[in-house]
Amino acid sequence: MDPSTYQQWYIENSLFLNCDKGGKLMVDANAKALGIVFDKPDFFPNTIAKLEDSASATQARELLKRYAPEGPATGTASEWRGWWETNRPYLFYTEAGGYRWYIDPLAKRRGIPSDKLQ
Repeated sequence: MDPSTYQQWYIENSLFLNCDKGGKLMVDANAKALGIVFDKPDFFPNTIAKLEDSASATQARELLKRYAPEGPATGTASEWRGWWETNRPYLFYTEAGGYRWYIDPLAKRRGIPSDKLQ
């Protein structure tokens, strides 16, 4: 790809880049198709809303399963919403941990939001 083509490609795809199983950068086609940025806190409400729409439910479920492996993998929108509301203060996103959201077990055990835990 020449530099000008790459620059345009990057602008269009940078919000949807993650790694495949081999560690190579790839565009998450489901995230891009739904317009959902997976590394921001609004990932959960945006994706859960898409889960409620039959036209986007399959893609949304795949995103939730991929980026929140500790959640209710085959859950309904209400189950995901309940899981997210329960765990929201303890969730953190990490690229180093596989481009995923995880629950901070220490913060949850102490009942202190992850961003306040010292």
